Amino acid sequence: MNNDYKSSKFKALLDKLQQESWQLELLITGFAIFGLINLIEPIEAAINATKLW
Repeated sequence: MNNDYKSSKFKALLDKLQQESWQLELLITGFAIFGLINLIEPIEAAINATKLW
C-alpha cells in the first residue's frame, strides 16, 4: 500500500461517493418532511380527543 489515497482515481472515487451520498440524503430528508406534514392532522386530532373540557 504505497500512498494509494493520493492517486487521481481514488480522489475521483471519493468525489463520486460524496455526490451520491448527498442525493440519498436529500431523498431521505424529503420523505421525512413529507411524513411529518402528513402527521399534523392525526396529532391534532389525538390532542383534541384527550382534552377534558
